[in-house]
Amino acid sequence: MNNFDRLASVYDGLGTMAFGGALHASQCTLLDALPARGRVLMIGGGTGRFLSEFLAVNSFSSVIYVESSEAMLSRAAARLSADEAERVTFRHGSWDQIAGDEVFDLVCTQCFLDCFAPSELAPVMDRLDSCLAPNGAWLFHDFDVSGRGPLSRAWRRAVVRILYSFFGLVCGVQPRALPNLATAFA
Repeated sequence: MNNFDRLASVYDGLGTMAFGGALHASQCTLLDALPARGRVLMIGGGTGRFLSEFLAVNSFSSVIYVESSEAMLSRAAARLSADEAERVTFRHGSWDQIAGDEVFDLVCTQCFLDCFAPSELAPVMDRLDSCLAPNGAWLFHDFDVSGRGPLSRAWRRAVVRILYSFFGLVCGVQPRALPNLATAFA
């Protein structure tokens, strides 16, 4: 399992330093378009930055927040008001600890699926998909190396290689390339 504990205190700052506000803004782009959902699974949510934004615009949901880093989990809990915290159940763990009989109206994976090698992704996708209620939705956010031109694509691929090298060294992330999420979601 990856260890993001070392980065918890600087994680949001690193994202802002590397991408300005674009990373967080892109994560929150669809928040207003999401219909009110009852039971929500957020997995690999890090420091809870997206969680707090989600709760602010969606007052009807209860959230199961699953994170493998205890330090990230603590930071996520600390972000919330007492009222918000009542709507969230925090779990230390990962996808394989979600019970097969749990059902969610919405699954959110924010920069989570890119932590798996292509050969590891199918069981993760199967488990999360099996937890979706009929007519449930899956909101995912991950890096994309496609671009409008060859320079844009080359730049994006270089940035992703640097990110994988950094997170591999510091956190033990094993994959070195993005999985094909278009195929995984097909």
